[in-house]
Amino acid sequence: MQKPLLSICIPTFNRADYLRDCLESIAIQVHEDAALNAQIEIVISDNASTDETNKVANQYRDTFTNFTYKRNESNLGFDLNILNVVKSATAEYVWYLGDDDLLVNGSLTFVVKLLETEEYDVGGVASEHLVRPKQNCKLRTYTNDDFVTETDPNDYYFKGYCEGAVSVLIFRRSLWLNELDEENFLEFWLYYEVVLKILAKSDKKKFYVTEPAIITGQDCRWAENGDELFTYINSNILLRRMFDWGFDEKRIRDSIDTNATKLPLIMLRAKGHGLSYISKNLAPVWKHMRHAGVVRLVLATLIFFVPNTLVRLIRNLRKNLTNKDG
Repeated sequence: MQKPLLSICIPTFNRADYLRDCLESIAIQVHEDAALNAQIEIVISDNASTDETNKVANQYRDTFTNFTYKRNESNLGFDLNILNVVKSATAEYVWYLGDDDLLVNGSLTFVVKLLETEEYDVGGVASEHLVRPKQNCKLRTYTNDDFVTETDPNDYYFKGYCEGAVSVLIFRRSLWLNELDEENFLEFWLYYEVVLKILAKSDKKKFYVTEPAIITGQDCRWAENGDELFTYINSNILLRRMFDWGFDEKRIRDSIDTNATKLPLIMLRAKGHGLSYISKNLAPVWKHMRHAGVVRLVLATLIFFVPNTLVRLIRNLRKNLTNKDG
């Protein structure tokens, strides 16, 4: 049997309905294209879901030439589920795909052709938000004007071609396994950290599809209970780690400074999503975000102690006023 070129790796947990849409967005692209079907592999790592995830996955088992579904005995957390799904893949390249995201109809053929034409260590794609039902029904045609390449890792990163969203990242699997450090990674950022390490060392061309190839936005569970705050804090730590990987120091410092300005807003959004005002939730802010400056730290702290119900009330009032003005 021919070894697939591209593994589409889908970590999932209790999102059966979204997973169905996700898999269908791939299925419609290989339905009448046996050659494309043979070039890809679907790999699903189920983090001990209690819904109908298993049933949904099995409904698509016969749709794809290469299909792997594995269910963890317990919920390992997001990072270790990412680790599981990449280790379970067999293709030369991996494309992460969030279980609530969709592949744009036509994007799979285009990306596979890029990977067939030239060797890459890292690739990326643009994305768009899901704004209407059946947004993905129409076939999108991609041309050679719809992608760019860069050789310099810094140019590739600082032009925004290697963003931190899960589903926009493509990479050579063997390099990912070589760069993986299972004992030292930032919570929620393992998937991105390893790709950045690959990028920093790569002297090959990197590609970026400038037309959206991913539709995102079915679910925002990652922000529940204010977890967005901790993801944001770790993103700042990740930026500082990039010094050690060889990225341009001045541009990284500029990115750190820019990111720090978002602290009060991120705190406000986290409160709106249910962040509890207990000391262990505030401590990481003062420990890791001192570079944000005293004014932003104090402002974020004041927001932290505002009751969540009041934050949500103000947010909803603002939305209502905005909608009326519109």
